[in-house]
Amino acid sequence: MKAEALAKINRELRVGPRRPDGYHGIRSRFVTIDLADTIEVEPSTRWDLVCDTPELPTGESNLVARAARALASRLGRRAEALVRLSKRVPMAAGLGGGSADAGVALALLSRLWGRTLPAKEISEVAAGVGSDVPFFLTGGEADVGGRGEAVLAREDGAPQPLTLMLPPFALSTAEVYDPMGP
Repeated sequence: MKAEALAKINRELRVGPRRPDGYHGIRSRFVTIDLADTIEVEPSTRWDLVCDTPELPTGESNLVARAARALASRLGRRAEALVRLSKRVPMAAGLGGGSADAGVALALLSRLWGRTLPAKEISEVAAGVGSDVPFFLTGGEADVGGRGEAVLAREDGAPQPLTLMLPPFALSTAEVYDPMGP
């Protein structure tokens, strides 16, 4: 099974103060764009994540690996699959590439393993993996709140041209949200 993991932009983003749980509350409008990674999953007797981008970690720090482990745990099974990831979304650019990969991996692995969870339950699994991951279960256009896990789908607007301008340096999400530290 194979699917595209579309990147997203924030049409607007409002970041609130740090919450007691350590996260910042946000209000945002997420919109997927026509830039995507490709994820392919196949049955296997063990877990293996391979990526065409050597600098991307494929171990337990990778959101796809964390999503697979979380889903397998929720389903009461072992995380066994071969996952191939072809990266096209720039890393550390604020486009949600890793979160998109994790969300699409959850959907593909659910089908591969023959257990599709109810929407609320898979959204809980996604939120446990990363704040933006629940949005990528459906993509499109949505109002997003909480720490990113509260997603209210909207009717998609008309397609519009977009010019992406990426800085020549990586953007750490933690530093972007809290440049002054704790």
